[in-house]
Amino acid sequence: MSLESGRDILLTPDTAKSIKLVGNVVSAFQQTAAVNGGVVIADGVTTCVITQGSVSQPFPLSFGGASPVQGQLLFVRNDSNKDSTGIVVGGNSGALFVYTTTWVQVL
Repeated sequence: MSLESGRDILLTPDTAKSIKLVGNVVSAFQQTAAVNGGVVIADGVTTCVITQGSVSQPFPLSFGGASPVQGQLLFVRNDSNKDSTGIVVGGNSGALFVYTTTWVQVL
């Protein structure tokens, strides 16, 4: 069976005996400085490191883009000494998110 790229595939235990995936694992890294105006994590990013930057207060953090896929993981490390707001990641700490129908923090 041949499948087209970009199409959703549903496999259940009663219909799938095995699956072989061919291709590349997609991941993207973003490093950005914390600023009072906020940080936007770009679409497709799987690891984001936020550095101290010029931030002097808690700063807004948000997810950019509109095309995450279900099951996508995103690790955010906030190396600034300020907490983020909106999507909350404490200063000098990290968090792991998974996308279901929305981003959910799991760790």
